[in-house]
Amino acid sequence: MPELRTIEAVELLPAVVLGVARTIGSRAVIIKGRTLSVQGLRSPWNSGDVDVWVAPEDFEEFVAEMKARQWYDRDQKVLAPLSGPASAFTVHSVTLQGPGWPIALDVHRCYPG
Repeated sequence: MPELRTIEAVELLPAVVLGVARTIGSRAVIIKGRTLSVQGLRSPWNSGDVDVWVAPEDFEEFVAEMKARQWYDRDQKVLAPLSGPASAFTVHSVTLQGPGWPIALDVHRCYPG
């Protein structure tokens, strides 16, 4: 099987990610990257990853579902609960890497971040 090229992965991964969000009943939206170019909000951009915002209440379930599909933490960040003043200092996203994917997936639970 031929390897996926970066440009192909950037086009395909949003569909995969939004499909996973739909499967678990979560709200999600692709942010940053190529999506903004397609919407005419910025000049063409060659992305090296895909960024998705997932509803904060669904964040852990979404990440767990991606991990069940063999995606793994690329950076091993530890996420603290978002509450109180400490929420300003918590990690806002995790970076996942999937087998066979030449790009990463940044899953955001708050934005901007």
